Amino acid sequence: MSMMISVFATCFLLLYQIWVKHCQNDMQTIVLESSEYRNDFPSVTFCPQRPMTEERINKILQRMILPTGLRASKFRHNIRHYHEFLAHTKIDNATIFEMINILKINNMTMNDLINDLIDPCESFLHSCYFDERKISCSHYFKKIMAARRYCCTFNNRFYSDKNENTYRPKTKSVKYSPYSGLVLRFNENRFGSNTIDNNETKSSVSNENKIWICVLNSYESLSGTLINYAIQPGKELHIQVEVSVKYAGNDLHNDCVDGDVEERPYVPFYSVSNCKLSSKIQKAYQHCNCIPYFYAYGLVNHSKEICDIEKTICLNDNHNDIWRDKQNSKYYYESLCPSTCKIFNLRKTTTDIPINGGDFACSRIYENITNCGAILRVYLKTEISNLFKQEDVKNEFNYFAYLSYIFSFYLCSRIISIFKILCFIDLLITFFLLIALFTRNNYQ
Repeated sequence: MSMMISVFATCFLLLYQIWVKHCQNDMQTIVLESSEYRNDFPSVTFCPQRPMTEERINKILQRMILPTGLRASKFRHNIRHYHEFLAHTKIDNATIFEMINILKINNMTMNDLINDLIDPCESFLHSCYFDERKISCSHYFKKIMAARRYCCTFNNRFYSDKNENTYRPKTKSVKYSPYSGLVLRFNENRFGSNTIDNNETKSSVSNENKIWICVLNSYESLSGTLINYAIQPGKELHIQVEVSVKYAGNDLHNDCVDGDVEERPYVPFYSVSNCKLSSKIQKAYQHCNCIPYFYAYGLVNHSKEICDIEKTICLNDNHNDIWRDKQNSKYYYESLCPSTCKIFNLRKTTTDIPINGGDFACSRIYENITNCGAILRVYLKTEISNLFKQEDVKNEFNYFAYLSYIFSFYLCSRIISIFKILCFIDLLITFFLLIALFTRNNYQ
């Protein structure tokens, strides 16, 4: 009798355990795969404070016609501070009209004059390395005009040849360590009059003897508020960029179109203007913090500015220009909202060390260098992105339960015939529960 009670108690407990496991959804997070995030290398821009040499200014003066009564010394002073003409902040109107008259006489524009005055970017650089190989400084750097200064910018996505054809080179590295990132050696004579003496620089270094460095996120532009770093003669500046990436939500459907990179012009940053977002308006607003444009579905050229998301009246007034999904009656739109595919955050750490000391001494920059003007290293701190998934916890107790049921049924059928019908019912219930459990595990 005691054996019979034990058998039925065991069967009841095992049935209860399987039923509980079948009903509840025990989940655990496991690592699906671990991979390094392949981030675009940030754009690096350097802006010399003294881009013009006296020799170059003299050559410009020799072939320019000056108005009667204008002294060459005054014109020399004006063109040396050409960047002030671009901003129109410190120059009086008389000087501006005077410069306009000079340009008109010589059939030139201000951009023509500036291009003649500015030395090519490679003249500031002795050597350039990227992705553990020596690169052509003239092909990878482009001359641009930023706000109130002339700059040279590096964009590893594009480089140009002598005919101004742009290409997209292949890179072999994803980590961009201090030795495989961007390494620039600047010419010493482009820092002004300061000299290196006994591995030390003079304590007083003016802003004119510095070169300003700007490191941008891949999806930023030069129009925003920038954080500049100054590189000084006799110093090696390290800029470590730590990238964190936040992906769009699950219900944001992105269609990122980079286009044919062979035909795109050189840009100092990585444009994502063709990255379109299709989603619910409210969700897009939460994701982008703005809705800059919207347009009728399929009519890209008829874009209009959209009002605040909180103003539902405006949405009603412009409902004809918003695509309406007929299936679920939800408003959708396509937007040129920037950075819709990914949100990047860059945290930059700088280290300024003497050029002849430390682990990254001047002699270790891929060639035997004994005298350097300055060195810049920009590299990434690679972030490991673990992809996770959730699945049912596999209970190893189930395998023991299967064997226990078979043994219990055998004992149950051997005891008293009055319980054979109950055992048969028990067997049927167990059979269907096991099928359900097996099907669930296979689906997961």
